[in-house]
Amino acid sequence: MRRSRLAVRTRVPENRFRTILGLELLDSRAAPSSVLDPYGNGALEPVQPVGGATADLANSTQATSPATGIQVLTPAASGSGGGQGSVGLPSGSAATPLPATGTDTVSTDIQPVTGTNPTEPKPQPPQIINFQIVQSSSGMYQVSGDVVDSSPSGLVVQFGGTPVSLQGLTATTDGSGHFCVYVALNTNGSDDGTATAVTTDNAGLTSNTATYVINP
Repeated sequence: MRRSRLAVRTRVPENRFRTILGLELLDSRAAPSSVLDPYGNGALEPVQPVGGATADLANSTQATSPATGIQVLTPAASGSGGGQGSVGLPSGSAATPLPATGTDTVSTDIQPVTGTNPTEPKPQPPQIINFQIVQSSSGMYQVSGDVVDSSPSGLVVQFGGTPVSLQGLTATTDGSGHFCVYVALNTNGSDDGTATAVTTDNAGLTSNTATYVINP
């Protein structure tokens, strides 16, 4: 008589080798960093090139990460999908222009300096001093004085005023600027009044008008 042998199978409790999976909260500092967010806080996401395009830095715009304050490059609008040498954008999207922050404008409008050298002293006109008309022992009248100037030699002094005898009379200064000339004056009253003397130096500057009152 044939006997059948049944294998006895031992049942293992289902929860004996059960593994429970759970999610553990990671520290934000341990989060993986991206290309455009080197500090790994997830504030910015890297721009994915489309069609193997490379970033075109010349057509990119600088932006600032609101979380880290780091300046990054934002691709400029490149039409529909981007091409060689530019960063592609998703279809139907365009880069949003950043608001102008304003920069100080430095004026380069420099006016040329004209005129004489400011370090050089300004030329001064000659001055006539010690102007007088006095009677000499011979009865003639001596008209004399001095010219103060940077180059007082050889200057022509012209006389005039009320006295008729002084009209057109001149004198030339010596090396020190002194001048002297003799003239006969009328005693009938035609030479009474204020006599004048004036000169012009080699630079074309006119002196003061020296005066002297005479009554021969």
